Amino acid sequence: MKNNAQTILLVIAVFSLLISGAGCEGDQGPAGPAGPAKLSIVGTVTPEWDGDIVDELYVSLGVSNAPSIPIVKVNNSGIPLYDSWIEYGGRIGYQGNLYSETGFEEASLEVTYTKLNGNEGVATSTILLPEETVADDDDIQIYPGNDVEASWSSSDNADAYWVQVDFYVRYYDAASVLHRKDLEFDTVLTDTTITIPSEDFMPASYASIYSSDGTFYIYPVTGPWMPGVSNNIEGDGIGVFIGMADYEYVDVDINSVLSPNENEEDRDTEHTVDIRKIAEELAGLKHR
Repeated sequence: MKNNAQTILLVIAVFSLLISGAGCEGDQGPAGPAGPAKLSIVGTVTPEWDGDIVDELYVSLGVSNAPSIPIVKVNNSGIPLYDSWIEYGGRIGYQGNLYSETGFEEASLEVTYTKLNGNEGVATSTILLPEETVADDDDIQIYPGNDVEASWSSSDNADAYWVQVDFYVRYYDAASVLHRKDLEFDTVLTDTTITIPSEDFMPASYASIYSSDGTFYIYPVTGPWMPGVSNNIEGDGIGVFIGMADYEYVDVDINSVLSPNENEEDRDTEHTVDIRKIAEELAGLKHR
């Protein structure tokens, strides 16, 4: 799978914000204090597609406010306890892989535990599995002054698309001093297109581009994703349980030599010589 533990932790952190402060207290009687905190669950399941079927599910899930160690199952299979998750926000963590030769069609979560009064508590959730997406262009050239647009195919079962942008450019100013500009952010969209102004990528002024590189990561997501729509856990718990397909990535770099409407044959000799001269000067060579 392309997802790694760091990405999963980031997703858990992002979607933890959706339930912070919402429904964390029990019912309050007319004159009594608030009841005990409800079991809080934040989890993701990543489907691995093999053609038209999902033959593997990767589950990461955190539980807090548990009066006992819960038992976590997805599609009736147990998910192992992962102790080091306790370091993250005091949660008890679970991670595991499930396999099927015939394919999974959904992810059905069940968390059982013993309440303080000795009764059994059960929290459940069921989500569909988002399909992977494909970028319309997986190698985008940025031209100075032109906005950057990335688009991708729609994903069946996806409610939204989580997009991460990670880009840098290194450039020389008029005094031949090397600088670096970074662009890093993430956003959640329901559309299959993202447009970013050119000035977000490009420096305000520069003499020449030394290097650039970047990537858009696009994750189809199913389940709650917007603040205020924070709960798809039923029964004795609150929280979010989402599906997140493996990412599609788009490479991005700056093309500072040619304009969008210009190709190699259209450039005149004088312009070609100027570019070579600049390259040699930047390398410390004397132009002849």
